[in-house]
Amino acid sequence: MVQGMLVLGRAGAVDELMGNFDAAVTSYGGASVLLYFLMVEAPNIAAMTPPLVLRSMDRLRLRRYASSIAARHAVVATPSARRRMAPPAFGSSGDLQAPLQMR
Repeated sequence: MVQGMLVLGRAGAVDELMGNFDAAVTSYGGASVLLYFLMVEAPNIAAMTPPLVLRSMDRLRLRRYASSIAARHAVVATPSARRRMAPPAFGSSGDLQAPLQMR
């Protein structure tokens, strides 16, 4: 489950960097659901074999992941932030270098 949460968090970051904001929202949302389950639900399930026991260091790390993912999720879910973060279209004035012309 932890690996799944990390995979979803990374996928959200990659999608965000590539400008795929809807996919980033979905990935970050999935990571948040898994984090919630790991932190709140799983430790209280008596039938889990082996039982999930989180040390204080583990809980702190999961809280940090949750905070970071929630912050990124909030940014990519906000339309105004999406417009600011969107990469410039090819050929727009935002290009770093004009295309080379052959002579």
